[in-house]
Amino acid sequence: MKARFIKHVKKPNPLFNQAEWAQCQRMGEVYPIPHDVVIEPGLVVEHPRAWRACMPGFLNAEPVAEPADESCRLRVEFEMAKFRQRRDAIPDTLLYRVPDNWEAAERLMNVAIAYDRYDGEFD
Repeated sequence: MKARFIKHVKKPNPLFNQAEWAQCQRMGEVYPIPHDVVIEPGLVVEHPRAWRACMPGFLNAEPVAEPADESCRLRVEFEMAKFRQRRDAIPDTLLYRVPDNWEAAERLMNVAIAYDRYDGEFD
């Protein structure tokens, strides 16, 4: 599977070693390997999980890559179809639910807050 990056992406460097960095800090030396690497647009990555870079990110952020071959494109389409199917299975009544009895809802909320506050230990 191949994916082509379309945005600048800052990722953790897989060669960075935290223990070696700490040792260099204690000795007063400069650790030569950077903590992060910047991936330039246009870079094509071949990896079994390259399709993940072509999916929307956290809070539906734009993908940072596009499929560069047929297998990656098919996998992205398959995963997006699964996502849409799960999203559409949630009824709108659960997303925008308004309680019929506000007093009962408030009592339930107060019980939940008290339960969290006392770690579930009631006398």
